[in-house]
Amino acid sequence: MIRDLRHYRLIPITPIHVGDGNELDPTQYVINGRRLERFDPVATIAALTGREKRDYLHALNEGELSQAQRILQKSASHGETAMVSLLSDRSTRELQQALENPNRRGSFKTMIRSGGRAIVPGSTLKGALRTGFLHLEFARRGISPDEILGLIEDPRRTGKASDRLQQLAFSFPAGGTERDPMRDVAVSDAAPEENATQIDQVVDWKRDRDGDFAVPDQQFQLHVERLLCLADQSGDRKIAPISVSIAVTSPQTLTQRRALEGEHGRSGPENSPNFAALLRGANAHHVAVWKRERQKFFSGPSGQYTARLLDACLAPLGMADLDTLARDETPRRALIRLGWAGHFEAKSIAAVRQGYRPQARGEKTAQFGSTRHGIVLNGVFVPFGWAALVPEEEVPANFSSGALPTAGERQERLVQGPPRRGDKVFYEGELAIIRDIAEGQARIEFDGGDIEWVPLDKLKRT
Repeated sequence: MIRDLRHYRLIPITPIHVGDGNELDPTQYVINGRRLERFDPVATIAALTGREKRDYLHALNEGELSQAQRILQKSASHGETAMVSLLSDRSTRELQQALENPNRRGSFKTMIRSGGRAIVPGSTLKGALRTGFLHLEFARRGISPDEILGLIEDPRRTGKASDRLQQLAFSFPAGGTERDPMRDVAVSDAAPEENATQIDQVVDWKRDRDGDFAVPDQQFQLHVERLLCLADQSGDRKIAPISVSIAVTSPQTLTQRRALEGEHGRSGPENSPNFAALLRGANAHHVAVWKRERQKFFSGPSGQYTARLLDACLAPLGMADLDTLARDETPRRALIRLGWAGHFEAKSIAAVRQGYRPQARGEKTAQFGSTRHGIVLNGVFVPFGWAALVPEEEVPANFSSGALPTAGERQERLVQGPPRRGDKVFYEGELAIIRDIAEGQARIEFDGGDIEWVPLDKLKRT
């Protein structure tokens, strides 16, 4: 089959995590500065000296897990390890404590890998393009949303409705996947450069008691490996675009194939996409999600810093005017959302979107979620999953996300005043809550549960 091939660059705008379903815990890694390195626990135990092995077994038998873990970690640090990822300051502190305290879980979710290197699978990117093309075809064919929504008897089980949606939009019968138009699209894996991932603690962004969105107190610890992104750029840290190739079946091949199908009584995809249709669909779908998310979650007092950061990231990519991008009939680039914490809105088209919310007190379905997952960069919340797809020849040689909000800029806007117990504060760029005050010191609790005594004059109130 002859295909038209084009080369693009995938540019992460915000953190992206495409997981492999695995987790690493303190029995499998060591921390070397800002680097997390993996080791083989079986090989490490086998390499223990006679004395070390006796001490290790004695510690296990006595239930001294902390001591056993220290012996294993010490041996591993002198043995053969493999680099996994860089670490954020927050995750370095939290995971280092887990190495010293076996009562802390200390695990994190890893990215999918190929040849030992984190990748974004072609299937993940193709899935985002598929949703966009589905959005286009649904509208073009004038399908009634009621015909799809009427098939949903239980909001937890939408498979029947999803199947029917694709059959109607892509014009193929039940079971006739040989007519699926996305069979004529191939997408390569995207392999970032070395040291292109970082482990970060995930936080939630939800409404507080005042009705504003913020990062609440949360007791759980969730760390994930994710791609570095435009939102990370500051100082000398620059983000390298990631190569990815996309191929579509050429018009000449489609003409020849349809002639043969007619001769043999077969029929393939009715409307196979070209590059313009793929990118047009991606933009039509994802720009609407981006704008709705920005308006709902990042238009308030705290969210304005996120909004400023996101706007600053779009500008150097030639995407500052999203309305024009969404209307472009022959776009050269696309806005997309990928991976974990992309939320259900990005994976379902708006006309028939029914997200299931089991914890909701009222209506169990919604067109848009009520929280976001993300990380905190320089005191600013950043959501997961956003990326740009740009032709390799059109990526600026030295693109920059410009003057991004920093913890310092944000703290200058914080209201000063006498701190009190229960106040939310910033200490060295991290959000915390004052638990006690005594003699010019404050006992503060960070998001992850860590508690420290710090000078009162070093705190900034929100």
